[in-house]
This record gives sequence, C-alpha cells and structure tokens, in this order.
Amino acid sequence: CASSISQVASSWAEQDPKEAADWINALPEGQAKRDALRNISYRLADTDPKAAAEFAATLPVGQTRNDFLGQVASSWAQSDITAAVAWAQQIEDKAGQQRALSGLSYQWAQNDPQAAANFGLSLPAGSAQNDFLQNVGRQWGENDPKAATTWLAQLPEGEARQQAINGIALGWANAAPTEAAGFVANLPAGKAQDSAALSVVTAWANADPTSAAGWAAQFPESDLRRNALQTLMNNWAQHDPGGAGKFIETLPEGKSRDATVQTYVNQLAWQSPEMAAPFVSQIADVNQRFSLAQNVANNYKRTDPAGYARWVATLNLPEDKLKFMPK
Repeated sequence: CASSISQVASSWAEQDPKEAADWINALPEGQAKRDALRNISYRLADTDPKAAAEFAATLPVGQTRNDFLGQVASSWAQSDITAAVAWAQQIEDKAGQQRALSGLSYQWAQNDPQAAANFGLSLPAGSAQNDFLQNVGRQWGENDPKAATTWLAQLPEGEARQQAINGIALGWANAAPTEAAGFVANLPAGKAQDSAALSVVTAWANADPTSAAGWAAQFPESDLRRNALQTLMNNWAQHDPGGAGKFIETLPEGKSRDATVQTYVNQLAWQSPEMAAPFVSQIADVNQRFSLAQNVANNYKRTDPAGYARWVATLNLPEDKLKFMPK
C-alpha cells in the first residue's frame, strides 16, 4: 500500500537517500510513488541539495516532478538561497520552474523580503511572477505589514501589484485580521480591493468566523458581498452549523442572502440534513428552492423518516414540484 512504500522509502533515505530515490523513481506512477517522493525530497535536499536537483531532472515532466521540485527548492533555500535561485532559473519546463520558484519564495521572503521582492519584479510578467509576488506579499504581510505596504506603494498598477495586494492582505489577516480589514477598506474601489477582501475573509473565517461575518455583512449588496459570505459559510457551516445558522437569520433578504443559504444547505445536506432542511424554504427562487430540497431529501429521509415527512409537509413548493420529492 502507499503508506508502506512511503515508510520503506523514508527508512531507506535515512541510510542512503540517493539509492532510495532511484528505487522510488522505478516505481509505477501513482499515489504511492508521489507520497514516497514527497517523503524523501526533504531529506535528500537537506543532505545533498545538488544531488536532489539532479535527481529531480530525471523525473518525467508532470505533477509529481513539479511537487518534488517545489520541495527541493524550499529545503535548499533554507541553506543556500543563492544556489537555489540559480538552479530554479535553469529549469526549462515552465510549470516546473514556477513550482520551484514558488517553493523557495516563502523561505526567501522570511529571511530577506526586500531581496525576494526585487527578484520577483525581475521575473517576466505572467503567472510565475504573479505567484512569486503573492507569496512574498503574504509572508511579508504576516511578519511586517508596515514594510510590506511601503513596498506595495512603489509598485506600478497591474496584475503583479494586484497579486501582491492579495498576498499582503492574506498574510496580514493571519496575524491581525482587524488591521488587515482596515488595509483593504482603504484600497481604491475595484477588482484589487474585492480580491483582497476575499483574501481577508478566507483567513479570518478560519480563526474567528463571527467577526469575519460581521465585517463581510457590512459590504453593500454586490458580487463581492455574495462571494465573501459564501466563502465564509463553506467553512463555518462545517465546524459550527448552529452559529452559522444564527448568523444567516440576521441577514436581510437579497441575492447574497440566498447564496449564503444555498451554501449552508449544501454543506449540511449530507452530515446534518435536519439542520439544513428548515433553511430551504427561505430561498426566494422556486427552482433554486426545489433543487436544494432535493439535495437534502434523500439523506434526511434515510436518517429521520418521521422528521423528513414533517418537513416535506411544510415545504413551500408548488404541487408540480412536490410530487417529485421522495415519498
């Protein structure tokens, strides 16, 4: 099984990581091989990063190779960032190179964010640069948001700046979400502000969904408000369905409320259909209401037939749709 292969690889790597890597490389493609490569990549990179890089070059182009490149870059950056960067720049496969640069970006930004930022700006415009600058911004925003925002002010408008904003907002929200929310509120209205707001909600919701919800609920009715509340509800409904449900009751009617209810119901339809069911009738659109009712019905009927029957009897659906509900 995959776990046994990973254990063998890890034990072997303690004695001879190069031989362990060669053995893993001969395994058939699959989850077991990916897990084993992930387990030995840190050890191989720690003991001999150059050998790890050479081994990575022997892997076929694809996700397994990209993951290995990222892990080697991350480990190598801890001991010799200059060598790690030079190696990453020589990787010919663009997807592999981007993964390697991403892997080393966090460590570099942790130790020398200004140098990492300068390097990121020297990359060609595109996804690799955007990814790198977002990672730098995230690390910098978490460790020193004041310096990060000073750097941000020097960046020209464009996609790279927007990704840096997202990173700073996300990192800052991990450390001080209220301050991060203030940072986002002071950004110019537009796509960059909306994206940064979602980054803050994502991070804040993990630590304090009630406060994150209170902030998101202040947004005017818009795509941003809807997306923020849905992002929040995806996690909150799973971990505290009672608290999430009480929050929904405070929302005024509107498209964002309906979207939030849909997310809540869909998250709970399997594990807690009895909690999801009462919210179905709150959806204004009859077709959406019917679709949600169907999502809840089968599992609710299976786990609590009597409760299901009482619920169906109160469903505000037209007869031509009620007849399709499980009896």
